[in-house]
Parts: sequence; structure tokens; C-alpha cells
Amino acid sequence: MPSSRLLDSFDVRAFRFHQPIPFRWADLDSMGHTNNAIYLTYFEQIRIIYARDVMKWEWEQVGMILAHTEIDYIQPLTHPQNVEVLARVIRWGSRSFDMEYAVVDPTTSPPKIYAIARSSLVGFDYSCQKSAIIPTSYAEAARNYEPQPIEGLE
Repeated sequence: MPSSRLLDSFDVRAFRFHQPIPFRWADLDSMGHTNNAIYLTYFEQIRIIYARDVMKWEWEQVGMILAHTEIDYIQPLTHPQNVEVLARVIRWGSRSFDMEYAVVDPTTSPPKIYAIARSSLVGFDYSCQKSAIIPTSYAEAARNYEPQPIEGLE
């Protein structure tokens, strides 16, 4: 496996939340592997599902914008593959939080890792076009759900 700063601290057991992602033929590039931009779509999709299902995010109350993402591509993802995307909250602040993600093949032991990512999300008030305080109920829901401590919520 290639060297990766994100991979060095990665532990699949720290992830409780996971979703299968249907592999689409349109996700492939001319080299026959998943285009690097598609991973951003995978992470966006699981982030929204996590916010909805775990935090019970109410979009009318406060929005969310992506402020930063970093991705380490570990190995090519080609057709056909069984993939799941994992997600977890790793840091919490009053106006922002960080998530970590992975694209893995859950049928292998240990799971084969295709990519690992982290992102910073900011609570956002779209009517004022500025950052917003994120309700503490979302932080509590994430803390109660996650198997690992969340930085800022210990």
C-alpha cells in the first residue's frame, strides 16, 4: 500500500456508520478506474445521510457548507467492486465539525481500502450568508452514536 498520512492513523473499527454505494459505469474514466472527482460525490452522499440519520439535521434551522476536503487515494477502484463508504465525526466546534471517510470493500478481511478522506464542515445561515452556530443537539447525537471520542466533545 502507498504511504498516506491519513492511512497512518486509519482504523476501520472506529467507524460505525457505513452505506453501500452502487457502482455506476459512468463513474469510470478512460483508464477504467473510478474518476477521482467521483469520490467527492461518495463522501457528500454519506455526509448528508449521516447528518439526516444520526444528527437529525434540520436544514431549515441551519445549513452546512463544505469548507475543506483532503483525500488520499490508496488504490484504484475498478468495475465491478462491492464498495461501502464509511463516515464518522472526529472533531466538533460551535460553528464547524470535521468528518473522516473511507471507501472500502467490506467483503475482504481486513476491508480493502480504496480512499480515505477528511473534511471540515461549517454551519451556515443561507439567509445572512455567514457561518452559524450548530445546535448542540447535533453534537450530542454524534457523541452518543460514535464508538470513539470526538475531539472537542470529550
